[in-house]
Amino acid sequence: MILFIIFILFLSSVAGVESEGEKVELSMLLRRISDLEERLHKQERVNEEQNTIIKTLLLEKTETDTAQETEIVTSIQTEQNEGSQWDNGDLENNPISGEGARGVNVGIKSQTVATIQSLVKDLKETSRKIQRGVVAGDVAFYSYLSHHETNPGHHQTIIFDHVVINVGGNYNHHSGIFNSPGNGVYTFSWTLYCTDGGYFTTELVVNSNPVGGAYCDAQGANYIRHTLGVVVVEINPGDIVYVRTSPTDNMAGYIFSNLSARTTFSGWKLF
Repeated sequence: MILFIIFILFLSSVAGVESEGEKVELSMLLRRISDLEERLHKQERVNEEQNTIIKTLLLEKTETDTAQETEIVTSIQTEQNEGSQWDNGDLENNPISGEGARGVNVGIKSQTVATIQSLVKDLKETSRKIQRGVVAGDVAFYSYLSHHETNPGHHQTIIFDHVVINVGGNYNHHSGIFNSPGNGVYTFSWTLYCTDGGYFTTELVVNSNPVGGAYCDAQGANYIRHTLGVVVVEINPGDIVYVRTSPTDNMAGYIFSNLSARTTFSGWKLF
């Protein structure tokens, strides 16, 4: 920058700048150059301060991460050392030695790894629940029949085998049964389609007690029809809830379910 100023002065001298206007213009130019130099120095000082702060933060983070990793490794090594005492301890007081001791050590290590993996899985699941606002005790499920039930019988549990959502994991798509995780008031809804000319009655059952029913009737119709049942009921821990055909009512045709007309079963906890 100084060389630039000298160069300007040299050009002015060579050109024989004499007028007052040109001298004033040169003076203003020099002041602007000086001001820019001062700003540059200030910015360089700010940059240095920011770089120092960033380096300090990075160092602190590295030290924290290293401490956490050391703590985890130490914990695992402690468990492994405790598990390997059969290999290095007093063999006279140990009922296991040789291959048996190594087998116990391997078993303890496997359990440690399995425990850590289980904890990681639980943490991930908890994180997903927190992200979508799901808390402990929330219950909701929705499932449907993925095929036609072509030969339904009396007193038959309908197994809604395809699960769309199962918050809490209390609905079993192999048995068609919802198992209550605790006291609460629940809403259950089921929709069933019957084929043209068919008819049947279904019941929502808590344990062995019917608490709701729905009759589907397509007699005399040239198309499928459906029925919808909704029940609000208070249930206790361990109670089971499911949909079944009537034990006594007459029935004909079959239960229909496809992409455009789903036979469904759902439930959720109110409070």
